[in-house]
Amino acid sequence: MVDYTVPNVEPAAMHSAVPAPDGSVWMAEQASNKLARWDPETKQITEFQDSYLPGKEGWGDGGQKHTVRFDPSGNVWASGIPLTKFDPETKKFTHFEEGKFIYDVKTQNNGDVWFTSPGANEIGKVDGKTLKVTKWTVPTPKSFPRRMEIGPDGMLWIAEFNAGKLARFDPATQTFQEYTLPGPDPSPYSLGFDTDG
Repeated sequence: MVDYTVPNVEPAAMHSAVPAPDGSVWMAEQASNKLARWDPETKQITEFQDSYLPGKEGWGDGGQKHTVRFDPSGNVWASGIPLTKFDPETKKFTHFEEGKFIYDVKTQNNGDVWFTSPGANEIGKVDGKTLKVTKWTVPTPKSFPRRMEIGPDGMLWIAEFNAGKLARFDPATQTFQEYTLPGPDPSPYSLGFDTDG
């Protein structure tokens, strides 16, 4: 096992580290509001500082990175405050203010980007072509949708952490179906699909 230290002097609060198709690893530094990239050839980590909301520099509610994903064009998407897209070529961050506190982010092959917003009880989508943001409210109030997955059939499955339910969202009909989980106090978080879908 080999350790690699990020350049950030203060605690970075690394929340996710995700391998990219080119062999690099991208990381979300929640405490410093940075993205970081580990280079497989040089074994070095390069950080990219995002801007904070004015007057909230250095504070978590002024900007943070949470979960990292990649779209088909090679852009790096990060959930957090707010939802961001980072272009590795131009080194430019694009902020999506419609997503103030975003927990999870998932990309699709068509370029669309899906996200969850627990505090707002919403899921949302950034259109891969127009970058227009559309949001939907989860049926159960205060359900706190956290992690989600996109199924093999294109359906979204969302873990309703506080409600003890799984929600299935059909992008074609824009409708939800909810499933109550068994047990005295279910609190679903992350989820996945097996080989049978």
